[in-house]
Amino acid sequence: IEKLISPIILRRRVKDVGHSLPKRIDVPVPIVMTQEEASYYENGRLATEKDFGLVDMHIDKIQKLRMFCTHPMVYDSTFAGADPIMLSNKYARMCELLEEIFLYREKVIVFTSFSKMINIIVEDVRRRFNVYTNYIDGSVASSKRQEIVDVFSSVAGSAVLVLNPTAAGSGLNITAAN
Repeated sequence: IEKLISPIILRRRVKDVGHSLPKRIDVPVPIVMTQEEASYYENGRLATEKDFGLVDMHIDKIQKLRMFCTHPMVYDSTFAGADPIMLSNKYARMCELLEEIFLYREKVIVFTSFSKMINIIVEDVRRRFNVYTNYIDGSVASSKRQEIVDVFSSVAGSAVLVLNPTAAGSGLNITAAN
């Protein structure tokens, strides 16, 4: 099969092209939950532990807690309609970073595993910052993905592309974002 597909697929590995990329800079920024966030999370964790015990806590229950850590609106639909920035210090920090990025008229890629979070980011960032915002997740046809990247890349000024890591790992070439 390699002989059939190799003429149409370009695969680059970091070890092959890494020398031409700028050095990666990681800046750890601890985010502390508000007392309300921490209390809400702890109540959910204790309820899950009570229902299933630590030994029988299945991956789907851990996933629920992971959803909360992404944003309370992803975890609990009763928060629908609220301002996302008011419910999560983590989201508020992301918006601060976006504001700085937009000040320099740069583009940004945001990764998240949850479709609900993609929706929250896309809707809120469009409204809050009035910049081009789009997404690629499993619901976007493979044939449309590069088209979305091309539009994102061609936008003059700031733009946001929200990606599900699984869907985005399918050969997209995104070089427009810093």
